[in-house]
Amino acid sequence: MFVGAREAWWWFGAFVVAVVACSVLQPYVRVQNHLPTWLISAFFVLNIISVCAVSLVFLYSFARDRRKLRELEVSYLNHDAAAGRQAGHAAPRTASVQ
Repeated sequence: MFVGAREAWWWFGAFVVAVVACSVLQPYVRVQNHLPTWLISAFFVLNIISVCAVSLVFLYSFARDRRKLRELEVSYLNHDAAAGRQAGHAAPRTASVQ
């Protein structure tokens, strides 16, 4: 990400304003094209599906990476606790996998 979380909200707000402005101005803009209706509908459906698919892939990737990181953390804590017990030190508490 090129900006922080706070700036992301501003960009999202600008996007919402642009979408609302386009929806308000759309009836006043007449564009003549010679595309068949089925092609216009197909592009509309593909646009919605592709955005949802990209969002799902990012969400799945984030969740998978978070789970892997948690498993590594638990493994490290368990290893550290075992090493502490072997050395005779007080072992830190281990976390369980959620």
